[in-house]
Amino acid sequence: MTFPKTLKSIKLLIIAQILTIISQLLTIFVAGILISSSVNITDNLDNIPLHLLLLIIGLTALYLLTGVASVILCLISTHKASAEDANFKVAFYSTVISLFLYVLSIVFSANKEVENITELLVLLTELLAQVYILEGIRSICKQLGHPEMDKLGGFIYAVITTLFVVQTCVSVYILVLGGTMVTTRASWLSIVGSLLTIFSMILFLCYSYKTIKILSKE
Repeated sequence: MTFPKTLKSIKLLIIAQILTIISQLLTIFVAGILISSSVNITDNLDNIPLHLLLLIIGLTALYLLTGVASVILCLISTHKASAEDANFKVAFYSTVISLFLYVLSIVFSANKEVENITELLVLLTELLAQVYILEGIRSICKQLGHPEMDKLGGFIYAVITTLFVVQTCVSVYILVLGGTMVTTRASWLSIVGSLLTIFSMILFLCYSYKTIKILSKE
């Protein structure tokens, strides 16, 4: 079989993409709860109904778990595939940097300026990881004689780059509003950002599935 490590890695990436979609859906659910109940999470916790508070905490915990699992799978898969294409190595290091920046944003959460900058850098490094995973798949498909996958990959590259620009604008505005879903407007914008991420992941899922079919036949 040609590129066996890449085949296994892309299968892991599909699971990571599904987990990312789940985590974004959980974000939408939390934002929807805040909007529908008119709850401001900056209020005194005594003013928030216990059942609602427990639901928000539970969904947030699931969001964190699925997010962490997705990153771990992405690290494992890109590291394995890097043995067969150098683009995956760049994606691996981009994911490592993204994880480091995310932890940094949590550590410095009390300093809004540092937190805001690191969160924007997280978005950038996540885009780099996506782009180099895409380039790695395109490179392998070209070597196997599938130019149509290269064209499709170019289209997806243009789409995710455009989505990144829009999502960055949304994230900047959310940060201006307070950095979290503290207002109804910020919650709606958070939903928009999550939908953009989900759309991007669905594109990647379709492309990854096509790639698996090609690699399985080689």
